[in-house]
Amino acid sequence: MEFQGLTFPQVKVAERVIRVGVRYATTAWTYRIEPPVRYRYEVAFPNGSLTRFDNTYSSAEGGTLVKTTGTFSIKRVPSFIALRIVKRSFERSDAEDLVYAKRSL
Repeated sequence: MEFQGLTFPQVKVAERVIRVGVRYATTAWTYRIEPPVRYRYEVAFPNGSLTRFDNTYSSAEGGTLVKTTGTFSIKRVPSFIALRIVKRSFERSDAEDLVYAKRSL
């Protein structure tokens, strides 16, 4: 898929090792990219747990409105703890992605 002269794969799968508590898990991240309207990703854990996020973009006064919806199911973990795990994981992955992007420039 092309957008503003750049080519994007419609689906990309990557493995990432994330820390959950004191343990590490290899997760499969599936990205679905449809610029400029949608960016969706799914994180699958080895035990069958699943996290999905869907960002949609639309024009708004002064910029872009990003609407994010998400679902998560982390097996054998109470939902309030699972939410913290998901938040921490995405904060860490955002930081890693930013470092990678800066290196690639």
